Amino acid sequence: PVHWGRTMCRSDAAVTASGETIQMDYGAGMSQEDFMLKDECLILNYNDEVIGADNKYNVHKFVAGQPKGIVHRAFSVMLFDAEGRLLLQQRAAEKVTFPTVWTNTCCSHPLHGQVPSEVDVPGVDPIGVKRAAVRKLRHELGVKPGALSPDGFKYMGRVHYWASDTLTHGPSAPWGEHEIDYLLLYQ
Repeated sequence: PVHWGRTMCRSDAAVTASGETIQMDYGAGMSQEDFMLKDECLILNYNDEVIGADNKYNVHKFVAGQPKGIVHRAFSVMLFDAEGRLLLQQRAAEKVTFPTVWTNTCCSHPLHGQVPSEVDVPGVDPIGVKRAAVRKLRHELGVKPGALSPDGFKYMGRVHYWASDTLTHGPSAPWGEHEIDYLLLYQ
């Protein structure tokens, strides 16, 4: 069962059931602007194959020649407690895309350059995406080290979608999402 609340503690690393050490200090002291410029998202072709990496700012920016942004990998976590209740999260007001919108538990990106690797190839169990989910749940919700294991996520499939953030920025929104999104459940 999953438990969350104010009693969660923080440390610098977690060890999974399989003995894998995951660094847990990701994001300490970083601003939203830091994340946008330093986090390297995985750029994809339409077959979900990694063809490069670029920062969050560039992959979410809609510009001439790239009016739907750059296709990149993402994940969406639906975290359920022991009673089957889904934990929802309101996105931070500082987010560039869809600020203050209520969403599933956690949405983010596996990143290039993480140790252990968050890069997966299509057709295999997406352990890298699951590692990224553990990292971001710790960062965004304070889930304590060891509370969630990458092995505990159930991979449900993936969707390719595009969404312009007209809610925040109007009809000619310069920001949005163009992602192949991995859907993960955890209870």
